[in-house]
Amino acid sequence: MTIRTLLLAVLVAIPASVAAHDHGKGHAAHAAHAPATTPAPALDFDRLDTDRDGFIVVSDLPAGHPALAHFSMADRDGDKRLDRDEFAVLLKML
Repeated sequence: MTIRTLLLAVLVAIPASVAAHDHGKGHAAHAAHAPATTPAPALDFDRLDTDRDGFIVVSDLPAGHPALAHFSMADRDGDKRLDRDEFAVLLKML
């Protein structure tokens, strides 16, 4: 099989595979296998804010938590605690 024949076969197969994935029902058809939108417990602000003061401090995080490495970078005002906005910045660093 020549490269030209192979390329032609691939180009013919691509539209067929795209057409087989029917979007006539919209993206609602994907809902059954869509990933959960609930944050993992280790990254959920409300679960980490154990004293419910509206902030996360280093002592709220368990040892080895991935947020520890980025905590000081996300603490924009330097008060050694993260509010929800700072925590959102931290999550983007992970």
